Amino acid sequence: LIAVLWKNSVEIQLTDGTNEAEANAVFVSGNDVYVAGKDNHDAVLWKNGVVQKLTNVVGTTAVANSIYVFGNDVYVAGVVNGVASIWKNGIEQVLITNDSKSSAAYGIFVR
Repeated sequence: LIAVLWKNSVEIQLTDGTNEAEANAVFVSGNDVYVAGKDNHDAVLWKNGVVQKLTNVVGTTAVANSIYVFGNDVYVAGVVNGVASIWKNGIEQVLITNDSKSSAAYGIFVR
């Protein structure tokens, strides 16, 4: 699977198909286009087509599901190894610490 963004009916491939990837959310702030998703087993954030891995640990399975930009801060919601997490400017914060429960975050809004 290739992660893709469409802008004005033009397809922009964010990945090359080497790994399984997906684009789950888009946020536009000024001239910047942000896309949250996954590439292989890593949660990722693309800003104007440039990828930033939010996770990069062998054995981790993660996905970014939602994104919100407020001022200079970029917030992403998702899941890492079955645990709901958010990232602020690339720094992860676990939302649920009960290891016996599976959880995920699918939306984020900042005010």
